[in-house]
Amino acid sequence: MTPKKKANSIFTRKPQGDFSLLPRVWGGFLEKYRWTHFITLTTQSPTSPELLLKFGQSYIGRIERLAGCRVYRFIIVEGSFDGAAHIHGLLNVDQLTIEQLRKQWRHGITHIVKYDCGRGAASYIAKEILNNDHVDFEFPTAENEPSHKSGTIR
Repeated sequence: MTPKKKANSIFTRKPQGDFSLLPRVWGGFLEKYRWTHFITLTTQSPTSPELLLKFGQSYIGRIERLAGCRVYRFIIVEGSFDGAAHIHGLLNVDQLTIEQLRKQWRHGITHIVKYDCGRGAASYIAKEILNNDHVDFEFPTAENEPSHKSGTIR
């Protein structure tokens, strides 16, 4: 008998019951943080969500090295019917320009804009919470220590 893998977080368990309000709750949660940029990152060819998340994590590592600081973020892989998955994300990184952020993505097209809390990006990203398996985020805690989670949501 193969032992069951133990889930390390509620985000790795499949939701049970009615979770229709979860995206709205997550959107409200994300809106409470200070974001500087809304990003969309695509690849030149179809890429698995797992590999795309790894590309996204490498991208974050490159911008952290360039900025010389921790980059707080919420990135989520969004699938599509044609297999062209892409990343949406919120970043908090004052040290870099949009052009510097664009140059760090090595896999395709970017769309990066200054974050405007009135335009609904946090809620837009949160809509993928129930339809998605791949996310990476890091938020500052009350003690200014990072809170980090990467992996699956369901």
